[in-house]
Amino acid sequence: MGNTISKRMAELAMQCTHGDYEDTLRLAEARGIQFAREGNLIKSTPPASDSSGLASVQTIVGSMYDPVTNFVSLGFAFFGAFWPQILDTDDVNELWKADMKTPKQPAPKKESLEAWM
Repeated sequence: MGNTISKRMAELAMQCTHGDYEDTLRLAEARGIQFAREGNLIKSTPPASDSSGLASVQTIVGSMYDPVTNFVSLGFAFFGAFWPQILDTDDVNELWKADMKTPKQPAPKKESLEAWM
């Protein structure tokens, strides 16, 4: 298992996979990383203060991607080329496996107009 930062990034990756971007956007804003929301995607832009290009890399995160893809993208957005030294993919894999075992709620059944009459 990874460290606290890795576990939190894994949680954010799972949230993004489920279409919930609010925590990710708040954390990015606190770090000075710009995220622009476009439908089911959020695109990151590194802070202007990062002239090296190594500390943060432009990425895309979205609900159409699996948790590991979102985890790696968030790693690049927040830690740049250094993300493998900071984050452990075992954390997101563990959450993903648990998520797959959780029964999904069925969509609400739509009743016909005749049922209301």
